[in-house]
Amino acid sequence: MAHRRELSDSRKKREEDRLAFLRWIADARREADDLRATIAIVPQNGDLPPDYQRMIAWARHRLAELEGQIAIERIQATLVERQLYREPDPLFDPEGDPPPKKNYWDD
Repeated sequence: MAHRRELSDSRKKREEDRLAFLRWIADARREADDLRATIAIVPQNGDLPPDYQRMIAWARHRLAELEGQIAIERIQATLVERQLYREPDPLFDPEGDPPPKKNYWDD
C-alpha cells in the first residue's frame, strides 16, 4: 500500500510538471508571436538611433532563442529528458489510486 501511495504521489507531481511545461510552451509561443509582431511593425530602415537599433537587434536575438526552445525537436528532447510521457508508464497502478492513509498502520 505504501508503494501504491508513492506511485500516486509521483503521478500527481508528474501531472503538475506536465501542466507547468505546457504553460511554459504557451507563454514562450505568445512571447515569440508578440516579438514577431513588434519587429514587423517598427521602422527598421533609414538613419535610426543606436539605442533603437540595439533594441531591434536584441528583440531579433530573443526571438531566435525562443524559436529554438519551442521547436518540435527541442520540445521532444525536453519531454524525453524529463520523462513526462514515458511508455510504458513506470508510475502506472492497475488498481488506480489507493485510498488515503488514515492511520499510521495503513501501509
